[in-house]
Order: sequence, then C-alpha cells, then structure tokens
Amino acid sequence: MGRPRACCRYVALFFIIVLVSCQNISVSEEQLEKLQLEKANRQIKRISEADIFDEVRKRGQIIATRLPADKESINANFDIKMYPYSDSTYSLDNSEINKLFSAFSYSFENQIVTGEHVQELRDGTLIYAISTDKGMLVIFFDKKSLIISMH
Repeated sequence: MGRPRACCRYVALFFIIVLVSCQNISVSEEQLEKLQLEKANRQIKRISEADIFDEVRKRGQIIATRLPADKESINANFDIKMYPYSDSTYSLDNSEINKLFSAFSYSFENQIVTGEHVQELRDGTLIYAISTDKGMLVIFFDKKSLIISMH
C-alpha cells in the first residue's frame, strides 16, 4: 500500500507543476512602459571624432577667455598649464607636447601668427593649445568625462 501513495504524490506534484507553469503571467502597462523606457535609454549614442574635437575647441575657447576658469561652469574635467616661451630650455614630459611647444615658440620668435590647436594625445587625453604673449596655453581634457557631458 505504500507504493500507490508515493505514486499519487508524484502525480499530484506533477499536476501542480504543470498548472503553475501554464499560468498566464501578466505585466501591467506601467511595468511595460518602464521596461520600454529603460530599453530606449540603453541605446548607444554615437559621437564622431569631429564632434568631439569641435566640443574641445568650443570649451577651450570658453576657458581661455574666462581665465581663471571655473570647472563647474564648463562641465568637464580639465587641467590648464602655461608653458612660457622665455623658459624654452626645459624638457616637457610628453614628446607630443614638446613638438607642439617647439612649433609655437618658433612661431612666436618669428612673429608668425598661430591659431588654436586641438589634438588627441597617445594616452587619450584631448588638448586645446593656443599661443599667448606669455607662452603656450594648453588645456587638457579627460576624453571620457567630455563625451559623457556631451549627452
């Protein structure tokens, strides 16, 4: 008599599992709208390199005209360094900036008007450089924070 009871238990358990798994699971409209909104927000927004460089140029111009700059008003992580032309004997940390400084100082010594310069360094840092009467002004932007702030 023990066997039929065990068999009945398994059959009953099987039917309960079938009934539970066949239930129609409903999602409220509110939950559905929330899921659709999350899906829409997860889309990848592509930003071209040209757009990034234009943004560096725009923010660099703003910072250069508002020195000393307020980081909250620009909404990006940046550092400012001035490389004076009078002290051209020192060696710069970065060879790319060293080449840029050589070009700017040559132009300054020969009274050649130079414009602004935007470049991405090997480490991914974006720079905005401009020649002033005192030296080369370089503004360093963190690429990741700049791109995030562009959204």
